[in-house]
Amino acid sequence: MIITTTDFVELPLGRDLDIVPLATDPIVLVTAPDAPRGPAVLSAYADEPWALDMPQSYMANLTLRLCRESGFEPRVVCRFSNYLMTLQHVEAGLSIALLPGLAVDRRYRVATRELSTPVTRTIAAVVRRGTPRRAGVNVVLDALRQQPDLPALAEWAGD
Repeated sequence: MIITTTDFVELPLGRDLDIVPLATDPIVLVTAPDAPRGPAVLSAYADEPWALDMPQSYMANLTLRLCRESGFEPRVVCRFSNYLMTLQHVEAGLSIALLPGLAVDRRYRVATRELSTPVTRTIAAVVRRGTPRRAGVNVVLDALRQQPDLPALAEWAGD
């Protein structure tokens, strides 16, 4: 079992997998703490320096796609393979970024803004279809079912 996002446009998951939806997570614009509030129109940030994830990663591809759909190519000033390093860079006022809402650690002095056209990622457990589940997988899924913030899993009737 893995916990992942199932929103890979470029690489869909195979048919031999059972997908157990857990939650949705909004994609947010992360800026310096003194930035304006309210929904963010990405085209307004066309001239800003951007921090992106590593090339061909889910978040890097999503950021590029959303910026291009908004009519601009982001000026990428750095790439990090770690969301905490991205948050440090944004906190220092050196860039802005798009990140999953759950990735934004509140210890960093940054502002998050929802997007004017909301984008979410789906978080799911993925299990190989047709194989008996191991006890450890059942324990994890049972523990996740107990989480009140994950109603989709509580309703899932997997065996």
